[in-house]
Amino acid sequence: MLIALSVFYSIVDEGLHWHRYMTQNSDRVEMWSHFFIFLGHMIMVFAWWHWYVEGYAGVAETIAANPIFQIFR
Repeated sequence: MLIALSVFYSIVDEGLHWHRYMTQNSDRVEMWSHFFIFLGHMIMVFAWWHWYVEGYAGVAETIAANPIFQIFR
């Protein structure tokens, strides 16, 4: 669920930045910056998801050590 929310937030955020760019309230440098931030975030999120699905032990240790994840169990 957290991965889905993270992806949704990133898409909404990127959409808002594109809207701002299209209405000429930002420049190309800002848009390229946000594009690569978005791309990096998606790589990180899907890598985490892949490791989780594959059963990587570090994922279970991280979830067990982080109290915020306890509410989703």
